[in-house]
Amino acid sequence: MEAIDIILHYFVLAFETAGALLIIFGGVRAIIGVLRLEVIHQKSVTYNSIRRDFTNKLIFGLEFIIA
Repeated sequence: MEAIDIILHYFVLAFETAGALLIIFGGVRAIIGVLRLEVIHQKSVTYNSIRRDFTNKLIFGLEFIIA
């Protein structure tokens, strides 16, 4: 029984880590997108696309953490 607890602990740790990395990755991408929009004035990027991309990564990361 103790071996199963250890295995489950590592699975939980892996899913939580994956979720946190996805959220961090989404945040970094959003920051880069805003900088491209504000500093470089790149018109191919919009705030709505940045928000949508960040929201997708945030939700996906939270799903991993909940799992």
